[in-house]
Amino acid sequence: MAKFTRRIAVWWFRKSGWSFSGQIADFQPKTIVVAGPNLGILNFFVAIAVLTITGVRSTLLVHSKYFNVAFGTVLRRLSCRPYNPNSTVEETQNLSNLFKSRKKLTLIFGNADRREGTSISQPVFYAIAEKLHLPIVLVTIDKKKKHVRIYSEFMPSGNRARDLGYCKKVFASLN
Repeated sequence: MAKFTRRIAVWWFRKSGWSFSGQIADFQPKTIVVAGPNLGILNFFVAIAVLTITGVRSTLLVHSKYFNVAFGTVLRRLSCRPYNPNSTVEETQNLSNLFKSRKKLTLIFGNADRREGTSISQPVFYAIAEKLHLPIVLVTIDKKKKHVRIYSEFMPSGNRARDLGYCKKVFASLN
């Protein structure tokens, strides 16, 4: 089944004109991926397709408002997890506990803030990475060029302003 879905994803990328670049490295057993900018539902489909093609097993965070009767079951089957970006302290603790309880976990944060074009305004991903010493991988989705770029992973340096500045710079390059 995995080969079949991979073929479908590759076909979709080629047929729709999308390409991607960067190192699709062997992610460490526990990794945080931040994708952006926020393109709404397109982010979801691109993320699922990229993960299918690369074979990276991961959990995609989706806003909890979409986990209703109609979509909740489907989202869970696609390895999605409800996420509330407005309760940062509680979510940081919940996601930290999730990482601690698993041997392998690649967690994908979508871009939560459309106005700034980055998810940096509420850096839950950074707080978790810093607390648990996890690598961060940035992924940009350029809708105009139909291109996905995967950046090399980096470890939080302890200099929050510099690290988040780097993240903002990467995502701002698409505006």
